[in-house]
Amino acid sequence: MKKKFLYFLSIFLFFPNISFGYVDPGIFALIWQSIVAIIFASLAYFKLFYFKIAEVLKNSILIFDKKIFIIFYDFLLLVLVIATPIIQLIKNNQIFYGINDYIESSITLLILFILIILLISFIFKIFSIKKSHIFFLSLFVLIFSYLSSSIEEFFIKSFLNHETIIYLRIISLILTPIILIYFFKKIIKIEINKVRVFFSIFIITIFLSSSLLLIKDSQNLKKNKNENIWEHKEADIKEIPLNNNVFFILTDAYLSPKYFEILYPNEKNLLLEKLNKKNFFTRYNSYSSYSSSKFSIPSIFNSNIFSDEITIDDFKLSLRKKRNILDYSFFTKTLAKNNFNHRFFMCDFKYVFKKRFCKERYTYLSLIEDITIIEGIYYYNTFYRAYKRAILLLYNLNYFRNMVDSLAGDENEDLLLYLEDKIKNIKKDEKNFFSIYFSKPHLPFTLNSNCTWKSIPLSENVKNGFLINDENKRIQGYLDNINCTNNYLVELIDIIEKYNEDPIVVILSDNGPILRPNKYLNNKINKENLLLLDQNSSLFSIKSSKNCLNKFNKNKLHHVNLLKIIFSCDDETFYSTLPYETYLNPITGITNFKFKKIILNE
Repeated sequence: MKKKFLYFLSIFLFFPNISFGYVDPGIFALIWQSIVAIIFASLAYFKLFYFKIAEVLKNSILIFDKKIFIIFYDFLLLVLVIATPIIQLIKNNQIFYGINDYIESSITLLILFILIILLISFIFKIFSIKKSHIFFLSLFVLIFSYLSSSIEEFFIKSFLNHETIIYLRIISLILTPIILIYFFKKIIKIEINKVRVFFSIFIITIFLSSSLLLIKDSQNLKKNKNENIWEHKEADIKEIPLNNNVFFILTDAYLSPKYFEILYPNEKNLLLEKLNKKNFFTRYNSYSSYSSSKFSIPSIFNSNIFSDEITIDDFKLSLRKKRNILDYSFFTKTLAKNNFNHRFFMCDFKYVFKKRFCKERYTYLSLIEDITIIEGIYYYNTFYRAYKRAILLLYNLNYFRNMVDSLAGDENEDLLLYLEDKIKNIKKDEKNFFSIYFSKPHLPFTLNSNCTWKSIPLSENVKNGFLINDENKRIQGYLDNINCTNNYLVELIDIIEKYNEDPIVVILSDNGPILRPNKYLNNKINKENLLLLDQNSSLFSIKSSKNCLNKFNKNKLHHVNLLKIIFSCDDETFYSTLPYETYLNPITGITNFKFKKIILNE
């Protein structure tokens, strides 16, 4: 029994979640760059560079106040140390992050550095060790944390699997303090200015090499075009007859009315009742173009279908480019061409620390961002994984959870109050297009029907439904999320109509709920139809204005044609439309995707 407990505890603490969607974590290139920097710094230390840099430092100290100059110089080194791993990460994920992400990650690394200084100072005080080297020892620990992450990334990707990774975690926990103690003893024996010179050359070398690679990569991205991406000719960017305010509400994984009736025959749906009462056109049996957000949303934004010949590299490149297929799509470029006041808000619910909020975003890549910069830097790091697991383990304890939740607070109405403030202050003399994204009813199933927080084990606080084995929990959890989401959306519709005269309102989902109700619907529906409903069944509802979308052929109103039809207003000849097709999730090959096309009746 004890052995089993220790085994599962080890898995809990050391086992990494190595599945990620869009951002490539890790800073592997830092390994070889560090090797080059060490060699260069070593040579420079013993030869010309040492004397030159020492002379420069000495002359600079004569010009400026010695203490002020040393503080400024050391702070500059710290800035470079903080910036280097961020540059490493964004080289492979340039457009997934904005300026706020860079600022937040920089502040986080600065706080980590301060904590390291405090810890080393405390240890040195206990053992009565001189404190002159503390700053550079702290820099060394921070740099070492990056390097150890890179080394672990290399071994995990190259040699290890789910069963053997625990040995790397144990070795890392043992070796890391031994290595740090060894280098601490070596560094504190070296005269402080010599340490400063060596660290200067090392840090500047690795920073410059990272920056040059980032610049080179950026130039390569500019040269590449999005070829072999789309199946059909891209729509023209031109002046459009649309003059109404538009509110485009995107809900994650909200199912169609038909699938709702199949899953929950005895349940009411407040949102569907509201849409019917407000004369929305709602497709009873609507399907998204794709089974996942990463394909469905670009398809909607570009009013197009991905080419059968698209490769994985083509797809990744289309999102990595500065002029990517979301922020520089048919949708965004048309709004810019026609001078719309275009704003984008994301509303999310975080179970740990009980946070629900809406935030304005400035890139649609936020819709597919799944980890922060800090998580990307330390994704493979044993100590970071142990820290995350420890926090979650503590959060499972009722006392700790209640204490944290009470400190964090939860103001239920903040979300709608925020949106109401933005909507009521809409620019009356301009054409407005507001995009509002709700992360629910998608997993995790953390909300009750009345939108209060559930108390669930953290093993169920996941975005992947395949990690929840209990089918009844999936079915009921999704219904609770639906009911909570409905409460927000019903009130949001009223807010929009309160402050806007004759707006166009769209409520759309990007893919199906993927609940896998195999036992629940056993013998009620065949497996092929169930798979299609479960993966691609999605909400599609739109309310036209008095002067727009009244005459359009509603059979053509589906996901891929939606924006073309809205932009066309009532002119059916303005854009060509595409047939009603849906694609089940691709089976990922080595270089290509494989989509299963299903033609639907319009």
